[in-house]
Amino acid sequence: MLMVRVRSAQLLLLLVSLAALAGFFLFFVGADALADRNNFQFFADSKTYMRIYAGNAFLANDTLLSVSDNYVGPLLVLRAMGGNIYLVMFFNILIFWLSVVGITATLRTDPLKIGALLLLSPLTISSLLAVNKEIFVLPFMALAIAAYTRRSVLLLLLALGASVLVRWQLTAFFLVVIIASFPLRIMQHRRFVLLVLLGVSSVVYLVLSDVFADVIAVVERSVWEDFDQGSGLFTVLNSYQQRGFYFLVFPLKAAHLLFALGLRVDRIMSPTNIYNDLFVGLHCAVTLVTFSVVVKRRLLTLESDLMFATCVFLVVFCLSPIYAPRYLYPVFVTLMLVLAGAPRRLGSVGSRSELPAHVRITAATPQTST
Repeated sequence: MLMVRVRSAQLLLLLVSLAALAGFFLFFVGADALADRNNFQFFADSKTYMRIYAGNAFLANDTLLSVSDNYVGPLLVLRAMGGNIYLVMFFNILIFWLSVVGITATLRTDPLKIGALLLLSPLTISSLLAVNKEIFVLPFMALAIAAYTRRSVLLLLLALGASVLVRWQLTAFFLVVIIASFPLRIMQHRRFVLLVLLGVSSVVYLVLSDVFADVIAVVERSVWEDFDQGSGLFTVLNSYQQRGFYFLVFPLKAAHLLFALGLRVDRIMSPTNIYNDLFVGLHCAVTLVTFSVVVKRRLLTLESDLMFATCVFLVVFCLSPIYAPRYLYPVFVTLMLVLAGAPRRLGSVGSRSELPAHVRITAATPQTST
């Protein structure tokens, strides 16, 4: 327990140092970028949220929450912080620290190690610097993992609430995971469950095609307007998905979203869009390396609760016709958790057989009272 507290304190010290650097960055570069006074776009939609908060822009579809737009979380943060970008940055870093400590306390892993691993991704850094939705992924995961391991209805409801602050797809994913966690014999066959989920998703997408019509139209328009359309593979995969073949194109679509931009070395070395080419591109490269290490260490298995949940997440999120690798940021987080020693079975995380060696030794050492 003492070692965990020390590592948590060390992570906090690291984040305090990062906050100081972030403050300098915001003062000299970031604040002007958020105010549209320079082109260093280190964020996705932060500028939009700030304009809406300031009353200089309107809500898309005149609603805080819809299939294509979600402003709830960012606007709540801006309102609570009074629109101050420095307070928002401190809030994000605090959420990061509390979430990592919460996750590692449940999984009994090293908070400093996992925190440092997550900071290898430029998307993590970006999520700490300005108002965004990705930061809520971490408290959602902390609450969801704790809810599963402790069988807590309250934590489950809190996790559902946190998922709404990110995207409706995250809420849908969590509901699917809850159903897949029921102690039914059929649910023990995880490959079969994933195949059924892929088949159902293929049909559901066809049935709800009218709901996604506006989103698809926006996607098609953005493709035509993009001067660098890449290989066009993603567009082809979407066309097959619209015909009901999502269950066939899913593996390629998931791999494309997770890794493709990480292979665009030309864009990374000479970015025309700082956020998409540099931040997202480097994130995809880091994710590819992490995935390769996970595969090499034979940690990619459906016997792992986190890996199974990740596969379900991908099935749900890759259904979107939007090309947005940042939506898959939770996959990077779970890969790092698995790489850092998260147990395969979360339900038995409290058993000594599932604990890391150093924790088992500590637990076996008799304690003397003073």
